[in-house]
Amino acid sequence: MGKRKRHIHLGRRILSALDLPEEAAGTPKITLLGREHALVENHQGVQQYRAEEVCLQTRAGLLCITGQALTLRELSPERLYISGRIQGIGYAQGAGER
Repeated sequence: MGKRKRHIHLGRRILSALDLPEEAAGTPKITLLGREHALVENHQGVQQYRAEEVCLQTRAGLLCITGQALTLRELSPERLYISGRIQGIGYAQGAGER
C-alpha cells in the first residue's frame, strides 16, 4: 500500500475516533436541492465552466455537473453553489481519476 493510501486510511480512522464527518478531511460534499440547485463543498477549483457543464477539481478527482443554463451563484474557496437544470453529476474518467 502506498504512502498516500496509508495517510488517507489513517486520516479516516482519526476522524472516526473523534466522531467527525469525512468532509472535515476535505472530502467533497455534494448537496442537491431538487433538480435546480447543487452545493459542492471542499472543492479545489473550477476546471471548466460552460452553461452545459461545470467541472471542479476535488480530492476525489474531477467532478463534472452537467445540465442546461448552469450558473455559478456563489464561488468561494470552500464552496460552490450552482443553479440551472441539473441533469447529471459524476467523476470524469482518465487523468483526473485517483
